[in-house]
Formats: sequence, structure tokens, C-alpha cells
Amino acid sequence: MALFLLALLLAALACAGVVMWRRIDRLQGELARLHQQVAAYDAAQESAAAVRRRVRVGEAAHLTPVDDVPLSVAETNPAPAKVLRIGKAARQPDTSTSLPDTVRGIALALAATAPALGLFFDATIAAVAAGGLATGALLLLLSLSRRWSAAAWAGVITAGVWAGIAFGFDAARDAAPWLSAALVLAGVAGLMQAFLARLAPGAAMTLIGAIGALALSSQIGLVSPAGLAFGIIMALSAMVGALNLRLEPIHIAAFGGALIGLFVLSGQDSAAIWFTPAAAWTGALFLGIAAIRVPELGPRGLTLAGTGVLAPLCAIAGLNASGHGLEGPYSAAIAFVAAAIAIGGVIFAAATRGARTLASLRATLWVLAGAAFTALAVAILLASPPFVAAAAFAALALALLLLDWRAPDAVWRTLAW
Repeated sequence: MALFLLALLLAALACAGVVMWRRIDRLQGELARLHQQVAAYDAAQESAAAVRRRVRVGEAAHLTPVDDVPLSVAETNPAPAKVLRIGKAARQPDTSTSLPDTVRGIALALAATAPALGLFFDATIAAVAAGGLATGALLLLLSLSRRWSAAAWAGVITAGVWAGIAFGFDAARDAAPWLSAALVLAGVAGLMQAFLARLAPGAAMTLIGAIGALALSSQIGLVSPAGLAFGIIMALSAMVGALNLRLEPIHIAAFGGALIGLFVLSGQDSAAIWFTPAAAWTGALFLGIAAIRVPELGPRGLTLAGTGVLAPLCAIAGLNASGHGLEGPYSAAIAFVAAAIAIGGVIFAAATRGARTLASLRATLWVLAGAAFTALAVAILLASPPFVAAAAFAALALALLLLDWRAPDAVWRTLAW
């Protein structure tokens, strides 16, 4: 079994090595072309400078005696010539990179396969897989250095192969705490890579950590080290994905992953105790992110506004429908009103930031206002009999018209109708 696993890992790493070396060859070819273009540009600049020197020497010959021979540019000011020589030397193609690249490739292959040695010392497959996951995460962190940038996808492939071995041989539950810790390390490393360097390998590593934690928690329960690992990865992904518009896909993936996690938890025995706090924390997390980032981004915060209002509304509706925590109509109505007030605070903060107005928020205002109106409407329907609900809707329409009088915008008139 150990030899089979080692052979499988070596084959996967060989494929990864071929892909990596082909990419390095393409980059070296591109660098060579760039060096040639720079050399041609330097030659043209030197030719133009020589022509200008000859013109200046010719002009000076008419103004000085014959016996006063003008000095050359290199003699009168040797420093520029030295700088030019240094610059040309710095631009020469580096032909000594083949050996370091080879050494780095061998080092990456040895690091990726090193955890397999534990199989020969009676280590369990799950423990070895946890070590492989940790090794892949460390390789991804190593790729933050420019000299080791090729280690990014090597780390992702290493982590993916070891995670596949752990779940393929149904050995993940044998060392759940260690494997959960390794999955958290993989997710954190992926987020750091996505935030500081490249999005693709970082997002892939984060996805490996999240899928592995969710798969393990579906086997042993979300109220476990695996469930804690999944929650940590989702929370960090939501926050990191909101820090930069380039990382919004990570934030959206975290929102979808959180909903999937709540769905998985709802079908487990521990849902009777833990579903209510898990749903409440999820809704509060995304609403808090929207409350911080949407006022800063304004109209560009449309995605964060959407996830920030959907998460609490879906959490309240899920708790009411499943009978966990908010099964009573009045308690659910109070929660919806609280969510509407919080969303109104986000609208006020976003519209009053700097020189911004309601009209400048554009589609973001429609998302926030529509969510607040939906929350109030559902609260009225849940907690009021028909004749009271009619009066409450009339009062809500009047309040929207008064708001349109104070701060005119088409969204208030539309919701009032």
C-alpha cells in the first residue's frame, strides 16, 4: 500500500513538474525576447548620442583654436560612461538560471513527497495526508518569494493529491483533529496568496481546504474540529474577499459555502442545539462586512450589499421555517424589524459618506432599500392580522413618501406604490 501511494504521488508530481517546466521555458523565452528589444533600444540610443556628440564637437571646433582639442564626453565626465556600462551589464540576459531552477524543482519534488516516508514508519494514511496538506500550504507560502514563484501551483497540486489520498482511502476520520488543522493551514495560506500575490493558486488552495473540511464534517459532524475548520475558512474568506474588489469571487464563494454548511448542519443531530447560533453568526458576519465596506465603496459595493442583506434575511427565514430559535411569529417579526433597521443604518452611512448622495449609490441603494422593505413587509405579515396589516402597509407607504419628500429618489416612490 505504501509503495502504491508513493508511486501515485510521484506520477502526479511528474505531471505537475512537466507543466511547471514548460511554463518556465516560456517565461525564459519571453525574457530573452525582452532582453533583445532592450539591447536594440540601447544600441539606437548610443547611436543617437554619438551623432549628438559629433555635432557638438563640430560646433566647438569653430569656436576654439586649432590646438585646443576638445575632450570627449567620457574624458570630461567619466561617471555617465560607467553608469552606462553598469546598466548594460545589468540588462544582459542571465544565463546562469538553469542550475538554480533545476535545484528548486528537485527541492519542490522532494518536499512534496517527503510526507510519504511516514508510511514506512507505521504512520497512518490520515496522519501522512495531514503532513502532505501542511507541506502543500507551506510551499504555497514559499511562493510569495519571487525566486520560488514556481512553488505556487506545486503546493496546490501537492495539497490536492494528499487530500484526495486521505478521502479516497476513507482514512480522514482516523486523524480528524490533525487533518482539520492542516486544512485550516491550507485555507489560510491560500487566502494569503490570493491577497498578496496571485488570485488563481490562492483561490484553488482555499477551495481545497474548504471542500476538505466540509467533506470531513459531513462524515463526523459539523460540531467537530472539521466543522470548526470549515467555519474558520468561510469566515476568513468572507472577510478577505471583501477587502479588495479583485477578491470578490472569494467572498461570493464564502457566502455560498456558508449556506451549504448551514444546510448540512440542519440535517444532523446536533442541529437542535447548534443551528440557531450558527445561522445567527453567519447572518451577523455578512451584515457586519456590508456595514463596514459598503459605505466605503458606495456604488461599487453592490456585491457586498447583496450578500450582506441576503445572509441575515435567509438566516431568520431558515430559523423560523425549521423551528429553531425563531419558530414563533412575533420573535421572527422582531428579528426582521431589527434587520431592516440595521440595513437602514447601512443606507444612511453609505449616503452620507463624504460628498456622496443617495443618487450616487445607484443599484446598491435599490438592493439595500429593497431588502429593508422586504424585511418590514414580512414582519407585518407574520405578526399582524389582515386588518392590522392593511393599516401597517398604509403607514409604511406614507413613511416612504415622507422619506421621498426629504430625500427624493425613485426607489422610495417605487416601494411606496
